[in-house]
Amino acid sequence: MPPRSALGAAAAAFLTSSALIVALAPPASACGGLFCNGSPHAAPLPVDQSAERVLFIKNDERVTAHVHIAYAGEPESFAWVVPVAGVPTVADSDPDLLDAYDAATATTATFPAGLGCSGGGGFAIGCGAMSAAGSTALADSAGGSSVQVFQHSFTDTYEYHIVGGADSDELFEWLEDNNYNVSENMRPVMDEYLSGGTNFLALKLNADAGARDVMPIAITFGSGEPMIPLRLTAVAAQPLMGVQVIIASDVPYVPVNYTVIERDESEIVGGFDANINPITSYHAWVARQAAENGGRLFVREFAGQVTFSELDLGGETEIPPAYVSRYYTRLSPQHMTTDPMFAPAPLGSDIETGTELDLSDQAPLTACDVIPENQPSPCAFNYCGPGALCFADEGEVMCSCKPGDVAQRFQGPQGMEVTCVPVENPYAITDQAGGAGTEFDPC
Repeated sequence: MPPRSALGAAAAAFLTSSALIVALAPPASACGGLFCNGSPHAAPLPVDQSAERVLFIKNDERVTAHVHIAYAGEPESFAWVVPVAGVPTVADSDPDLLDAYDAATATTATFPAGLGCSGGGGFAIGCGAMSAAGSTALADSAGGSSVQVFQHSFTDTYEYHIVGGADSDELFEWLEDNNYNVSENMRPVMDEYLSGGTNFLALKLNADAGARDVMPIAITFGSGEPMIPLRLTAVAAQPLMGVQVIIASDVPYVPVNYTVIERDESEIVGGFDANINPITSYHAWVARQAAENGGRLFVREFAGQVTFSELDLGGETEIPPAYVSRYYTRLSPQHMTTDPMFAPAPLGSDIETGTELDLSDQAPLTACDVIPENQPSPCAFNYCGPGALCFADEGEVMCSCKPGDVAQRFQGPQGMEVTCVPVENPYAITDQAGGAGTEFDPC
């Protein structure tokens, strides 16, 4: 397997002006004596660690994308390549900034009240495109080829180039010659962006930096609107990869080419995982809604005014009050065919969405111990994919896939999941079965 680059692990989100059965282990139902509180219990939903996480902050005409970059591997193997328009400003981002917005807008699930028991106690909680007008720079040719180097500079963490003006073969060769660890699977997708006059930002760690020094990156444009460039992300995405976008501005923002829905509490249930931690079917529900809409769907998780205290970033960075819009979806690579774009909501739109997912009206799940007959089927917490059948055998989740698909395990937000993926993926990952963690993993 080639060295793992940051292409698939990192978020790539930016601006635009324009039949195999696999089983999973069952949840346990042991009594920990931890469920004696008779009131409803609120718990934050698990963080989707593998999701692309991007924060857009728009002030006046400037738009800054703060991108979370997740990477584990050798420092010299790190590379992050994303399409951009023009020549944006690049800088290290405050590592706490995205987390502050994330914490302020994260969904919290309220679980059913337990039936109570004697003894008191409490409840235990156990690779994108950019386009922006007005950004220009003189370009130098690169060694006589058609590759143009618009900028070469450094942040405290990264060395980077902004390049363009070439076909994908010449640009790919230039990236390799300049020690950017890129994948052959990028070529066909790069062609699509290059044909539209898009440049590319290529990042690698400074010579004296290690993998632990990977920081979020801030990319600022003079104009434009947010966009998530999923077509390049599909090159190295795992199945049902989460995409989280937060947009802070003076007005609410909405997707313009994707459907948006609200959480439907009547279709989401709560339960417990193998460690007797509360879980919900929310992530599986999002995956199903997106797949049934051909992938072009976001769930609105929050919309409203947010004001931060000086404690949110340790008093070191001031975050002005803003109207914050937060969206989430889960997509497999075969659905990453359209780059979602965002724009201000129409004037007069009354958009307010709180953080609470209220499941308290459902049947009680505990009476000092877990109530087995009230626990949902394990299939409620796993989505096998369109046309697939999920079933539980002695508590084990299994996927029976439609012809042409194979089942694949992967790490989901609440633990290991299984879903069905195409045997041959036509969307630039590979023409072989498999994906993340297999011999065909492009990273």
